[in-house]
Amino acid sequence: MSSSSIISTRKQRVFMAHTCSECGFPMLTVVQIEARAQKSYLILRGEAEAIANETAENAIKDEIRRIESCYNTKQSLIKKQKGSTMIGPDHFCVSSISGFDSYCPKCLNLEPWKSTASEKNMDELDKEHFPVVFTIANEAEKWAFDKVREMVAEIEKRRKDPLEVERAINKLKETLIEIDIGTHQMNSLPEEAEYERFKEELEVARKQKENLGVLNLKAKKIVNEKIQILELHVKNLKEVYEKKARPIARRVVTLGNESLTTQAIAFGYTDDILSKENGNAFSYFFSPNDVPDDIIEELENELERRMKEEPGQRSEETTVDAEPVYSEKAIYCRKCGFKLVPDSTFCSKCGTKVE
Repeated sequence: MSSSSIISTRKQRVFMAHTCSECGFPMLTVVQIEARAQKSYLILRGEAEAIANETAENAIKDEIRRIESCYNTKQSLIKKQKGSTMIGPDHFCVSSISGFDSYCPKCLNLEPWKSTASEKNMDELDKEHFPVVFTIANEAEKWAFDKVREMVAEIEKRRKDPLEVERAINKLKETLIEIDIGTHQMNSLPEEAEYERFKEELEVARKQKENLGVLNLKAKKIVNEKIQILELHVKNLKEVYEKKARPIARRVVTLGNESLTTQAIAFGYTDDILSKENGNAFSYFFSPNDVPDDIIEELENELERRMKEEPGQRSEETTVDAEPVYSEKAIYCRKCGFKLVPDSTFCSKCGTKVE
């Protein structure tokens, strides 16, 4: 007698909660756990179905335990599963977690238990930086709100000390100026302007190609070569820009998150609890009161003074019009001799990899 198989699939959405190890704010990630169990049977189909259902449900519970055991095991949630796991004769199950590897919406931090791409290791983290699981949305959000209220209570204690408030005001002034300078530096990288220019030229060339006749083979060949060169220019400039902008952007984000606490100590806070979303991840934080207008005006004047203080150095580092991207230390393609964009991966003319 041949046997048949019953397959049971179970899905459960859960809420993974932890405190970000970078910005310190509570974070919730909505993850999906899925389990698929298969049980073969000869006669008792109902019994096989019950076994398959129970197996799938237990597999989901096992995945929840795996999430919550990260602190003890120091193991990443990345699970390389090849096929189904054999539980017994003619009895199989496979389970998975998806959506757990989201970056922090507030600071773009990636915890080491989420991905091997993280810049941190497990030993750097405290227990609060590892995940706990909630199955009910309201309970998960209550956890996040309670964490924010704990942060606010600590801020309120510090605000009772006049010296603490004065220090916070002075620190905030310097931080806000540094944020503005960093933002200006990032927006003024010459590669960004060059990147946008080549992108526009690339779009023009592509439209040019579309308008060419079917039999205009010579013109098409010329335009295709131009498109290939422009695509390499765009690729190279994007890589160079991202390489230069990444550390500046990271510092600006870090300073911005730090300034929330400093600003709340300096000028108080509202009763609002705010959230920021990044895909399936949510970060929760408090809302400091606005910086007074007179201090904003003072900071604008100070920023203007600093930007003029070292015009030679600043223009060299940050001004788009100071020098074109190709005037930096010249490097040339070893195959065709074309002058390359600094830090290029490939030659923008012939496509040869730069060594």
